Amino acid sequence: MATVSPTYIEEDRCERRNGELVPRPMSGDTHSDIQENVRRLLSSQAKALGMKARSEWSVARPETVALDDPDYFTPDVLVARVPYGRTGAGHLIPPGFLAVEVVSRKQGGLFDKAQAYSAWGVEHVWIIYPESRECFEYHGGNSFIKVDDVLHAGPLSVKLNDVFAETE
Repeated sequence: MATVSPTYIEEDRCERRNGELVPRPMSGDTHSDIQENVRRLLSSQAKALGMKARSEWSVARPETVALDDPDYFTPDVLVARVPYGRTGAGHLIPPGFLAVEVVSRKQGGLFDKAQAYSAWGVEHVWIIYPESRECFEYHGGNSFIKVDDVLHAGPLSVKLNDVFAETE
């Protein structure tokens, strides 16, 4: 993926990987609908478990949290246990509990990114493909589970029909 100087793009539309800003793809209507559905579906479950679910909440790479500009990823939805810490730049200090990535058109590398989340201490990752309606769970290691009915992350779960409800 190409890196871009922050003078040409808005930093809030980027992630920092290995010290360099990398643009995140723009989302469309269906992507946004799925993102909001997932956040809404997880929010009350997370709260009941002493967690918080937010959209576009960045999580920092543990080895870089003390830096002014830590490496960070910004999943579409992130669930974290409360209380949580933040870096000086405002990113969540790991570990996160669940990162949800809704795939944008022509976006790749999310299986590698799921493994990076795991290395950073995020326990679970969901990858959702809006166009094909395929969904995968990742819970560490080398196995990705294709899900046909319900996504699970520990005590959290959402039905795929609800994930894709009222999407354009």
